[in-house]
Amino acid sequence: MNTSILMRHSGIWVNELQYESYKIDGIVVGDSISFSNLKAAIAAELDIDVSRKEIEIRYIVEGQIYKDKATLVDVMTKYKIKNNFNCKVKRCGQQSYVLVCFSDKCGWTMKASCRKKSDIFIVRNFNSEHTCPMRKRVLTKVQATE
Repeated sequence: MNTSILMRHSGIWVNELQYESYKIDGIVVGDSISFSNLKAAIAAELDIDVSRKEIEIRYIVEGQIYKDKATLVDVMTKYKIKNNFNCKVKRCGQQSYVLVCFSDKCGWTMKASCRKKSDIFIVRNFNSEHTCPMRKRVLTKVQATE
């Protein structure tokens, strides 16, 4: 099975979640593609020399759709490893998946729920801004593993 990837590129990040003045392209890749091969496919499609320019891939955007909850859980596991922090599951069921920062006073949250009568999960709310000190989110007893 294949997955379509929509790429927004050549724009400007106004803030953590707002990207403006971008171009849109797309590629189709196999479901089992590795992260390094995905970066290589994107670089090839956009004609980017990765020895001279770095590609930044951002995983989570409000409204982003995942084929099932397992895929979303996998993406969030990789996201927290890449961004060097830990989070905890606040709610996890057949219809919802909610993550919060380990620090109770932090505003970082990710809320997703399933589309009616399907396995598809949609990110409904994502606040990627941590309001807690770095040591609170990194120095926890839980470790993310790949």
